[in-house]
Amino acid sequence: MQRPTKRPFRLADALVLVASCALGFAFVRVSLDYELTFWSLSTDLMILRGSWYAVLALFPPTVAGLLLRLRKPRPRLRTLCTQPGFVSAIMVVLVTAHNFLCIGLDQLAYGVPGKSSLYDQTNGFAMLFTVSAAAAVLASWTLLAVGGRWRPERSWMDRLGRALGVFWLLSGLVPPILNLTFR
Repeated sequence: MQRPTKRPFRLADALVLVASCALGFAFVRVSLDYELTFWSLSTDLMILRGSWYAVLALFPPTVAGLLLRLRKPRPRLRTLCTQPGFVSAIMVVLVTAHNFLCIGLDQLAYGVPGKSSLYDQTNGFAMLFTVSAAAAVLASWTLLAVGGRWRPERSWMDRLGRALGVFWLLSGLVPPILNLTFR
């Protein structure tokens, strides 16, 4: 007998997704409480801060969606790697982990420069995270499509992953475009 690969949307799934969204919004709230002068910033800094808030808000639901996708019943890993929702989530998690690792190693090796503050560094981190995540999603989806491996599943999980992938693409592509427009 063939095992079922699609898992119906259950209450536990909804609770995990709501909790991950709440965690993302809590991260944004803490960041907004830290910075009370958001509206008095220049346009460039507002764009960078907005992209940082997108990272803070979108990362927990992306990780939750990935963990829910790995729960059983699920397709084989070989089949999962052809689904654009799963591929976008795994790429965002890997790229973000790589960015955090590189930044952490850089801070351990060189320390924080004297004239730079965490606030100034956060603006650079925001652009790094959003653009690298968008590039990873765009590259992985392009490789799936060109290689003939784009096989979306008609389930809520893959659709959630694709929607989050589109949000990551927009959060990474919009700030550089707006930054060029307002100069």
